[in-house]
Amino acid sequence: MTDKEFEEIFKDIVSSLKEKGYSPYDQIVGYLEMNSDTYITRHGNAREKIKLLDKEKLRQYLAKIN
Repeated sequence: MTDKEFEEIFKDIVSSLKEKGYSPYDQIVGYLEMNSDTYITRHGNAREKIKLLDKEKLRQYLAKIN
């Protein structure tokens, strides 16, 4: 997966979380810390999309943008 593809999927997930009224950062951190996809909404297929992302790369990306 290219960095551009990663970022596009990440942005889609963030958008879906915001649309449902969730804090994207908190939800994604919960997903990573608890290893549970229930932190990610099904809205916009976000739950399936986050499974496409490498968890370690996701952690690094969050650390970089936060």
